[in-house]
Amino acid sequence: MPERARLHPPTIFGLDSASMAFRLEPELRAQMLVPPRLSADVPGIASEGGGRIKARPEDFVVSEELAYEASGEGPQLLFTMTKRGLNTNDAVARLARHCAVPKTEIGVAGLKDKQAVTTQWVSVPAHREAQLESFSDPDIRLGPGTLHGNKIKRGHARANHFAIVVRGVHEDWDARLDAKRARLASGVPNGYGAQRFGHEGRNLEAGLAWLARGGRGKRLPSVVANAGQSGLFNAYLHRRFAQVGAGYLAGDVMQTSRGGLFCDDDDAAIGERFGAGEIAVTGPIYGAKMPWPRADSPSEALELALLREIGMDRDSLQAAKRISGSRRPTMLPAMEIQATAEGADKGLDAGVRLEFALPAGAYATILLAELLGDG
Repeated sequence: MPERARLHPPTIFGLDSASMAFRLEPELRAQMLVPPRLSADVPGIASEGGGRIKARPEDFVVSEELAYEASGEGPQLLFTMTKRGLNTNDAVARLARHCAVPKTEIGVAGLKDKQAVTTQWVSVPAHREAQLESFSDPDIRLGPGTLHGNKIKRGHARANHFAIVVRGVHEDWDARLDAKRARLASGVPNGYGAQRFGHEGRNLEAGLAWLARGGRGKRLPSVVANAGQSGLFNAYLHRRFAQVGAGYLAGDVMQTSRGGLFCDDDDAAIGERFGAGEIAVTGPIYGAKMPWPRADSPSEALELALLREIGMDRDSLQAAKRISGSRRPTMLPAMEIQATAEGADKGLDAGVRLEFALPAGAYATILLAELLGDG
């Protein structure tokens, strides 16, 4: 691994070898915690001092769509779990205690917000079905179960459907929303939201140090370990959109509608397919097995430049065998957003209910930041 004392500019980014903690300039740290916005010059729908979400759990409703249907036979029982005011880990812990199984035996496709009403798919070993019948909890409601052949794992969700009430909106919110829709017709940056980094972003530096160590040393919780990769992806988006906006660069790693990856090879048809929305640009989730852009291309240069800022290069990254890496689409495609007025209720301001769906892994808070924020 390169010697950071020589490689990093001390005023930008660096690793303190004694504490194994990164020193971040405020501007770079802000870029890592908050992805770029494409509609910052368009007034948002929130009123001055308004734009409140999650005023109560019922104002933030999420329903998860699984990527497959239960087969009707197998050793696992699949069912929905609707929770209120409770995070997924705590809900799973209650379920595991009641069924007398380790938490690792409970399968989920993703984590859902605490201050919300969320419905997600869960799997439990089928031989615990009798225990489930007696499960009762004031914050959790379980749906009927169906047998299936495999346990639900991360990545098994296709999409999440949202119904979010924004309290305190501008009197012209409908016209402003139309203007936002027009500006975001090409989509929204697919960055990571604040919840990815812990309270006040406290997991970011620890995650970056873990990446620089190649994952060696004490194993970190996945939420901490992934924070460094997520922060670098957000920083990459800032650099990319400053350079080419929502367009593509020669050498980009592209993704098909079915999730397959391929490298832009200067084929003239790439531009047509990209313009038609048949393929999407991906950005780096840095790791040893991450697919890279075409060698010596502008796309590769951009991804390597960000690595150099943290005192690493491609060789040192590939030596980090415990960190596989992946690719992530840089943009969320344009989506249909339904909006209806929401009246005042029990001391809460009137607002607007926004309904939309996002691919699994995308953050509703990123879209909301675009819609709510003023120009």
